[in-house]
Amino acid sequence: MYDVATRAVLSAYGTKGGGIGRFNLPGGVAVDPWNGDMLVADTLNNRVVELAVSSTGVVTWVRAIRGFAAPDGVAADSTGRIYVANTGSSSVAILNPDGSLLGTLTSDDGFNHPSAVAVDANGLVYVSDTFNDRIQVYSWNVEP
Repeated sequence: MYDVATRAVLSAYGTKGGGIGRFNLPGGVAVDPWNGDMLVADTLNNRVVELAVSSTGVVTWVRAIRGFAAPDGVAADSTGRIYVANTGSSSVAILNPDGSLLGTLTSDDGFNHPSAVAVDANGLVYVSDTFNDRIQVYSWNVEP
C-alpha cells in the first residue's frame, strides 16, 4: 500500500517463490467489491491468490485458487464472482465466490492469449484479447 500524500509505502507483501506469502511473476491485481479482499494473478505459480488487507495496510493470506495456466489478469464483480484471464490456455475462467468454476470463455469464443479482464457495474466483462489486437466485451448473466 502507498500513501499518496506522504509518498510512503504503507505495506508490502510477498517474496519470490511458491507457497504462502510467495509469488512468481505476479500479474494483474484487483479488489473484490464483494468482500474487499485483494486478488492477485500469480502467473508462474498458475494460481490466483486472495489476500485480506486491513485499513492500516496489514496483509493476510486468505487462499490460493489453483488450476490455471499462466493467469495474467483478474477481476471481480459485486456478487463475488472472480474472472481470470487464463492466458496460457487462451480462456477466461468465471468462478463462484467459493472459487469453484462457474463457466469458461475459450478460444472457441475467439480468444488468443487474453491478458487482462475487467467487469463494470452492469456486469459486462471486458477482455484484452492480446494476440487478436482487440478488446472483447461479454455479458455473463448467470445467477451465482
